[in-house]
Amino acid sequence: MTEKDPRLEITRLDDRAQLIRSAYEANPERAREAAVVKYLCKQHFNRVLLIVWRAPGGFYYYSIDYTLPPAKNLAESTPSARARRTLDGNNHWPASAGILDEFRGVDQMGIPLNCTHPMNPTNVSTTALLMDADRATPGKPFRHLVSS
Repeated sequence: MTEKDPRLEITRLDDRAQLIRSAYEANPERAREAAVVKYLCKQHFNRVLLIVWRAPGGFYYYSIDYTLPPAKNLAESTPSARARRTLDGNNHWPASAGILDEFRGVDQMGIPLNCTHPMNPTNVSTTALLMDADRATPGKPFRHLVSS
């Protein structure tokens, strides 16, 4: 029996996340119709920061692209990482997406909540997201307002 290459698993996870991100961005209305949890920015006209929806493969999530406060961006990233991983080469970080169910049974994991205006980042617990998602009715999501 051969050993699994962990790099292949990471590639598969990245590919799935990219597929979910692309599907959401191509048709966000479809996800909104099946939404079970939404986190909204109170300061920015209830912009959706994070959405969780029910899909045939489980619960999927999408967290919007964002900017960080300039000092925090400089303190928490390197110039090479910013050049490689941001949309503008500096401080416009891309959206993230994935399968929320992959976090079941994993304690102390969080998904960052950020907005397009600089704000102090906050994390939402994946355990709390899953608890809300399990209790919600698709199309009638639990809504949480986030202040910056």
